[in-house]
Amino acid sequence: MIDGSAVNAMASAVKNTTDNVADVIRSVARPKEEETVVDEFAKFRATNTGSWGNMDFKVERNDIAKMSVDVVILPANWRLLVGTGASMALFEAAGREELEAECAMRFEEAKRKGQRLVPGVFILTRAYALPAKTIMHTIVPKWRDDDPRRCYEELCKSYVSALTLADEAGFKSIAFPVLVSGNNGFDPDLAIDIAVESISRYQPKNLLYEAHLVTFDSGITQRIRNRGYQVEEVIDQMRVLDQDVHQAQVVKGSEH
Repeated sequence: MIDGSAVNAMASAVKNTTDNVADVIRSVARPKEEETVVDEFAKFRATNTGSWGNMDFKVERNDIAKMSVDVVILPANWRLLVGTGASMALFEAAGREELEAECAMRFEEAKRKGQRLVPGVFILTRAYALPAKTIMHTIVPKWRDDDPRRCYEELCKSYVSALTLADEAGFKSIAFPVLVSGNNGFDPDLAIDIAVESISRYQPKNLLYEAHLVTFDSGITQRIRNRGYQVEEVIDQMRVLDQDVHQAQVVKGSEH
């Protein structure tokens, strides 16, 4: 767990992310009237073992719940309830009952303090049965047709702020799912580009030296490759099929 002084240091560090966010947005998004993704930043696209500044960055097909990293990012809603995809996988692997109980406690704490759980806000919890040390629940944005640029900025900030917080806290490694690539109304290709650009441009100032962008889904994996990024395959297809069957059973069970 992180002590209070570390949390305060992380909170103050978030204020320094504005320039990074602006740089990514300039690369990813054209003016609002065009609302298309720029493809001019191919030179920045990651290889599977690319080194960006002082941080190694890998894009990989893997099970994020099996990642032995200091921090794993869990895409969260404002109630901190279990969702689908990476959220469900992490809750189930961590120990759903224990993690849900802590999330409920953190939600009530936020309410008492008047803290709004909006995109860009992070809640830290224990990782329980995960091999990761800490879960960072990041509130992810929903797409709005009337304000696409704000959507770009909020999603980009989700990555940049998480990296900054982890770096300031002295963590050495972090793993992200591809946020909002399958839900919340975002175009998956846009979500992929913002993810890669946000992580690859980040310049750590402390000990953070390893970042992973992880997907389990074969469709998203292919989309990432179609965007020009290399993806390291860490899991075999049989394991993917077994996990897909398990997740389908979990979803069906939760509907009753």
